Amino acid sequence: MAKPNLFIHCGTHKTATTSFQKICSENRLLLEKAGIYYPKLRKREKNRIRVRHQHSLIARSLSAKDTQCAEQYLYKFHHDLEYNGCHTILLSGEDFENILIDNILLENLINISGRLGFEGPTIAFVSRDPFEYFCSIYNELSNKKTILDFGMCAFAAKQTGYFCCPTNDTFGEGQHFNNFFAIDAKRLINRFSQKYRNLNVIHDSFDSFIHPWPGYNMLTQLTSPSHLEQMDVTTFDISQNTKLDDLQAEIAYTRNFLCLARTESSPLVEKISLDRLNKRRLLEPIFKKMFEDTLSD
Repeated sequence: MAKPNLFIHCGTHKTATTSFQKICSENRLLLEKAGIYYPKLRKREKNRIRVRHQHSLIARSLSAKDTQCAEQYLYKFHHDLEYNGCHTILLSGEDFENILIDNILLENLINISGRLGFEGPTIAFVSRDPFEYFCSIYNELSNKKTILDFGMCAFAAKQTGYFCCPTNDTFGEGQHFNNFFAIDAKRLINRFSQKYRNLNVIHDSFDSFIHPWPGYNMLTQLTSPSHLEQMDVTTFDISQNTKLDDLQAEIAYTRNFLCLARTESSPLVEKISLDRLNKRRLLEPIFKKMFEDTLSD
């Protein structure tokens, strides 16, 4: 009897991953008819069950050395896959992006999937222009109660190809997670592929990933186009998670620093935010040129 496949879409962040997850969630039954099981992730929180339609909790658990939690979910998914008569489990979570830097996450994942009898795993990444990705994720993190400096983060990304930022307990898991953002994703993915030659690693560009809709080309690795043509993708717009306004991002960072509420404002907040924005505007063309010269596109 053939081993079931484990296929993991790892993001990266800000590459229409949320749209892809919504498409998979809304078309779960059609995917199952094609032999692809896209599981719901259920977690008990405060006497009620929360259902998530993406799987970053597993990545967070593996990075936090809570392998028992991750293994329990994968064991259940394996059982459900056999019950549904599918041959492939498809997981998607932006926090699997950490695999590119966090070797412990990957080693834990390989060990667990092997023990449970999975083939693989197959690891799939999507990358975009490094400077665009950096600016987008920098703005996004302003809403995570972090305090970042544009220049320091850009310099770290330029030097190493990534930067690390601890984020708050977004999912209520009791785990504060260190996100690694693979700014130079193309080079990091190539290095990853060379190091783990026994894994099937798929890499797609952002433009290719979203055409004709988010995830189409990736799903053709798992099933035929005739199955995909039946999927309903008319309600999904990849522009729904557009980059935050630069000034609003700097205002959010200022509020975080001053421990103010999200809506609170004052002349001091406005002055500090404008000073931060002006400094950023001076640095942007310098770092854009550095990224173009030293990071892969």
